[in-house]
Amino acid sequence: MADKDTLRSHLKAVRASISEDERAAKSKAASDLALAELSETRCVAVYSAFRSELDPSPLVASLRAQGVAIAFPRVCRPSRVLEFCTIEDDGELAPGALGLLEPIPSLPPLAFHSIDAFVIPALGFDPRGQRLGWGQGHYDHTLAQCPLALRVGICFQEQILASLPCEPTDAQIDIVITDLKRYQGAPRPRGPLSREQT
Repeated sequence: MADKDTLRSHLKAVRASISEDERAAKSKAASDLALAELSETRCVAVYSAFRSELDPSPLVASLRAQGVAIAFPRVCRPSRVLEFCTIEDDGELAPGALGLLEPIPSLPPLAFHSIDAFVIPALGFDPRGQRLGWGQGHYDHTLAQCPLALRVGICFQEQILASLPCEPTDAQIDIVITDLKRYQGAPRPRGPLSREQT
């Protein structure tokens, strides 16, 4: 199996080869599939698409139409644990430390237990829910803080590999959604959604 850096280079090239029109159509298809997984949530953490990432904007619009609160991540250096803030419109997002759109500094972070599900990007996933990120460890460290929340990985079908190298600190993903299909990740200990905890 190739090492992680080799796989990252390969998957970046694969993702970049998808045309803008294809990305838009595939993003909508994946968002439609992901919506079904999030029907019982009150608060969902998403991400702002960066460069050639799958854009979850159609999913965000559908969730908001159903009354679901939407939270976006904010990088807080030197910590590798992300903060999430509720965002009601795009005007509350601005370029942050890594060039990503993130919540403006004046917005307070949410308590992790109030987030029912995380919609998570990656360079690649495998069918059992292993994830290959950029190597910074932000999501691995963040998801370790909220093990009860549902973890939904989302990507283009081209980003699915048969298997990925993994380490004990790599966060396991519960469900992976692409523009073509749904993959059920390996079982992991989980509890009730936060609505049942409150």
